[in-house]
Amino acid sequence: MELTLRELFKKIWHKKRKIILFELIIIAFGLILLYPALQRLFNLSIVLSNYRFITAENFISFIVKPTTILILLLIIIVITLYTLMELCGLAIIFDARYNNDTTLLRLLKTTFMYARRCIKPKNFLIFVFLMINIPFFTLLLSDISISNFDFPQAFFKTIDDYTYIKVIFYCITFLLIVASIFLIFIYNFFSIEKQGFRDSCKNSIKLVKEHKLELIKVFSITNIVFFISIIIIYSMIAIIVGFGSKLFISEDQALSSFLSIMFVVTYFSKLFFKSLFIVTNIALATMFFNKYYHSNKKLIIKRLKIEKKKNYHIYRRSLLVITVIILLINTFSFFSKTQDNVRRAIGLGALTEVTAHRGASSLAPENTLLAIELAIDDGVDCVEVDVSQTKDGILVLCHDTNLKRLCNIDVNLSEITYEELLNYYVLDEKFPQAKQTIPTLRDALELCDGKIKINIEIKNILYYDQFFDEFYEIIHEYNLDGECYVTSFNHLYLKKIKEMDKNIRTGLTVFYSYGAYYKISYVDFISINYLALNKSIVKLIHSYGKEVHTWTPNTSNSMIYCLSYGVDNIITDEYHLATEIIYNEKSSFLMKKITQLIFSNK
Repeated sequence: MELTLRELFKKIWHKKRKIILFELIIIAFGLILLYPALQRLFNLSIVLSNYRFITAENFISFIVKPTTILILLLIIIVITLYTLMELCGLAIIFDARYNNDTTLLRLLKTTFMYARRCIKPKNFLIFVFLMINIPFFTLLLSDISISNFDFPQAFFKTIDDYTYIKVIFYCITFLLIVASIFLIFIYNFFSIEKQGFRDSCKNSIKLVKEHKLELIKVFSITNIVFFISIIIIYSMIAIIVGFGSKLFISEDQALSSFLSIMFVVTYFSKLFFKSLFIVTNIALATMFFNKYYHSNKKLIIKRLKIEKKKNYHIYRRSLLVITVIILLINTFSFFSKTQDNVRRAIGLGALTEVTAHRGASSLAPENTLLAIELAIDDGVDCVEVDVSQTKDGILVLCHDTNLKRLCNIDVNLSEITYEELLNYYVLDEKFPQAKQTIPTLRDALELCDGKIKINIEIKNILYYDQFFDEFYEIIHEYNLDGECYVTSFNHLYLKKIKEMDKNIRTGLTVFYSYGAYYKISYVDFISINYLALNKSIVKLIHSYGKEVHTWTPNTSNSMIYCLSYGVDNIITDEYHLATEIIYNEKSSFLMKKITQLIFSNK
């Protein structure tokens, strides 16, 4: 066993340059081109289904629509072909007959040629095999190691309620594991030997049967070592980041900053470990394939030829055309004002967003540029501000009609011009050194532009037409259609906004849950007082394809209460606390233990 592991690491190290370049190209192509394009396609399916928001209540009706089925089928085929290319490419690299001097471009062309053979009717079953294996082992790898997902938890909770479903699930899981073991050499036969799916399966099963004890032993120990290594490496990274946060970041922000950083670290760690998991297992499989199959056929000394065929230019042109098409899809979708972020378009386990109420109002005077800047620096999802009009019609960030509370002058905002307003500072006894004036909406948007989403709540309007004309002009000047929410207690204001631009997202703010406000067509989400929340209200609002934003829970108990009902956005003064709770709930058991170890005093 020790000899086998040494041989494995030696083989990977010997091929390291080619493996790294190949994997970087595959991952980069997926992240930069392929997955964004598929995301746009999925967004298109949501648009074509006439839903703006997919939830558990409308998921079935969404999934059975012909357009959704066709788009999802296309997405599955593309992902499967992409994955098969990676597996075939690694099998070729690790094959004993592979010429290590072969150019990377030639290798990519060859893997594409091999992978496209699965499109043939006789090989199409490999799609089915991969479609089952990809999500299963991706979930297994992610869930065991460093991450935690709502979907698997909800799924397992559901099957636990039904004994017969539980039995069926575990039987399928067992069969998948057995099938994966016996078909471990399928990619070698399919790519290297150019055999069809049927023959690849038959030969893989035959080869495994002859050496099953050794294979089970080696693969089991190798993957156990692999997972232990993942846990150790990830734990070390988390501990370093955790103590670094405590050392270099202020105490009240340290925990939320740590969890935010680790959320990003976890994402990229999953990519790295998943790639390493595939590389390790394909290398091990190919090593045994060479040992059991090639040595018997005495082919080990021959070179695996990757020849430049006469129609090589066709493949290059095809690859160029595919890349250009994907780039066009991404570019069109990027500039399209009708596309929402797919993460927010699906309410099934999406991460709840956090909005800083009136900016970082717990760290600076409310609705000031300093409060907005601090919220941006802290990486919060969105900042909420209140907009009113001065006597001369300037749009400014101010919640109250009177300036007594904010500036300690007993004068109405409607009685003072903006120039006069600049003579007064926003006074807050918690921040006596922060000399901040009331800014204009234009100043706020200039600061937020491209850095953070903004929720603009319309408060006090003096000159109706002038307000909306200027508001529309400012919003479009900074091209914030996709990064801007507009909310108000007055639904007529929202109707006016939708008439001006249907792509601006509008939210109706409500104190209590009375009436059929969730049916209003020109409202995209409901911003509701957290004290009025309950499970049936959230479910009802979601069933009409609208998000639920809630204000202003400022304690851990009230935030956990809101999250338990599945709200989509929490608007709070204590956004650091909300971030901690949300990220901590999404963390794995390992991550929670490390957090407790480092931040035990919190």
